[in-house]
Amino acid sequence: PWYWSNLISGSPTVISSPDDFPPEASAERSFELARGVQSLVSVSMDLGGATIGRLGFETINRRRLWNDTIVSQLKIVGQVITNAVVRKHADTALRESEERLRTFMDNTPALMTLKSLDDRYLIVNRAFREFVENSEIQAVGSTPSQLMTAEHARAISEHDRMVLDANQAVTLDRDLVHLDGSRFCRRVTKFPVYDANDNLIGIGSYSMDISAWKQAGEALNERESLINAISENLPGALFRRVLRADGGLEFPFVSDSLHRVLGIEPDSVVNDARVLVDAFHPEDRVRWMQALEVSAATLQQVNMDIRVVDPHGGTRWMRSLARPQKLESGTVIWDGLALDVTDEKNAGEALRESEERFRNLVEDSLQGICIVDTEFSPLFVNHAYANMFGYGNSEDMQQLESHLNLFPIEDRGRIISHGEARLRGDPVPLSYEINGIRKDGNLVHMVNTLRLIAWKGRPAFQITATDISERIRTEARLHDYQQQLRRLASEISLAEEKERRRIASQLHDGAIQNLALAKIKLGEFEKGLEPEHRNANLDEIRELLEFSIHDARSLVFELSPPVLYELGLEAAIEWLGEQFQTRYGIFCKVTADHVETPRNVNMEVILFQVLRELLVNVVKHANSTRVEIALRRLGDRLSMQVSDDGDGFDAAAVVTGSGSGGFGLFNIRERLRLLGATLEIDSGKGTCVTVTAPLTADSIKEQS
Repeated sequence: PWYWSNLISGSPTVISSPDDFPPEASAERSFELARGVQSLVSVSMDLGGATIGRLGFETINRRRLWNDTIVSQLKIVGQVITNAVVRKHADTALRESEERLRTFMDNTPALMTLKSLDDRYLIVNRAFREFVENSEIQAVGSTPSQLMTAEHARAISEHDRMVLDANQAVTLDRDLVHLDGSRFCRRVTKFPVYDANDNLIGIGSYSMDISAWKQAGEALNERESLINAISENLPGALFRRVLRADGGLEFPFVSDSLHRVLGIEPDSVVNDARVLVDAFHPEDRVRWMQALEVSAATLQQVNMDIRVVDPHGGTRWMRSLARPQKLESGTVIWDGLALDVTDEKNAGEALRESEERFRNLVEDSLQGICIVDTEFSPLFVNHAYANMFGYGNSEDMQQLESHLNLFPIEDRGRIISHGEARLRGDPVPLSYEINGIRKDGNLVHMVNTLRLIAWKGRPAFQITATDISERIRTEARLHDYQQQLRRLASEISLAEEKERRRIASQLHDGAIQNLALAKIKLGEFEKGLEPEHRNANLDEIRELLEFSIHDARSLVFELSPPVLYELGLEAAIEWLGEQFQTRYGIFCKVTADHVETPRNVNMEVILFQVLRELLVNVVKHANSTRVEIALRRLGDRLSMQVSDDGDGFDAAAVVTGSGSGGFGLFNIRERLRLLGATLEIDSGKGTCVTVTAPLTADSIKEQS
């Protein structure tokens, strides 16, 4: 303790003999005697007013008197030793500090340098050396222009001037080009460096490559811009809702789009959640709070529609979607989205009303309507469709395993193919005729229209059926009537021709013969008269008889030309052409192939009548100057072609009877059809009518 007190106080310890120990140093005296120490002296080594140790000497063999001179000299030696030790420790600490600084600088990812005022690097770290791809020996003492691109060197010089002008640190972000041509961005901080005397000795710098940070920042900005744009364009608002453990409710965040959607300022909701809650429709407010409590307890997502009354008194439907998370404090946070679904709600209501009207319309429709899936299983059947197949109600019909069971087996493949084509989008007829099987086994003839529709989100077929059984029966009866009318028309035409021939024969054998006989008698009478008794009256009577005979013979040819029966159709046509040209002054050319054909008097009569009517039409309507008639044999058929150079007409309308007039051509076509003959008309600049008829009587009998 006595040694320690002397050490702390800095007093020298001088013991020339063991007897010099003071009474309080009995422990030290015993310790020294045990070691054989006869005398000792020690002085403190001080540094900066603090004792850092002691310097002492001891004698073993003899005692020594330690006077003040020796003590003073010993203090000087102690101070020298102290200074040496301190200097050594300082050098060691400096080396360790420099080593630590070097380690720190070489292990930092930033580029660190110290540059002199003459623009040369004094200190550089490993990151800088790697950046300029140079060794420390070559980098130290070099200038920026020797280590970097000219652009980079100019940027460094500009930055240095800014630091010197401001006399403080300056941080800049620089977009630069590396030696290899790649671009990068660095954040560089430069600062002035002073020595202990406050003299400026250089410019220090450290810089970080922030290319990745910048890209990440730009990406983050883009994402924020995108989120803001989405938020602004959403038909709703983003929000954060907080329910504290004490039951307090708040909205720390509400997007600006809330004002656009509901006319409520977001800041007012952030300041007081009741601004928004009080806007909820009274009938929905309690339901919303209950859903919030359930979500907070179960941590299940909130998904509900509520009505909100805007400041103008209008009501908007909002759909709240939010997922909760619970903090250790018991607070529950919902981050979510409130969407304006007013249009959807209105559209849904309108859709329900429309569906109800549609169902009523379909159910009450007189037309059969059925909806089946793509496998033809019934999904919906209206009453008219069920009644069409003899079912009492649509529910019974929907119990069928397949809609195909309502049709004959041989027709089911056609229905399936039609549906598959619809699914592929192939062009197929919208409607088709088919027979259905009624519940009692009888057939019902119908026209089905098959459309591809969406039924409850899935593809399906809508079949609209029209019962045409009565129409088919009516068409069959009408067809029979038409056939009967055609036969009757043909029979009337033939009967007319027979009557014409009979009248012509009676005229020829009766009136003409009597007129000829009267002429002969007149001649004989005239011969028996004396010349002086003959006068002009007899000549007039003779001329009248000759005119009457000529007219009677012409009438006979008009009624039924004998040449037709005696010489055949070809000669009759040549005679008719001559008569036509003579009577009407229209040039008429007749050509025939003169091939002998079997006689078919009925067919020749009708063809002759047809030709005569066609020539009459030319005179009445064509304003023609030339007509050509061609008769030729085509295998087992005979072709007669009549062409003119007159005005044309709408052949389709005239032949079908849909246009004005044209009954004659329609009548001709119907008469020819009964013979198995065809009528073709090509009309434009002039008209060409071609009639083709069978040669043999058997063909006509078959057609009849």
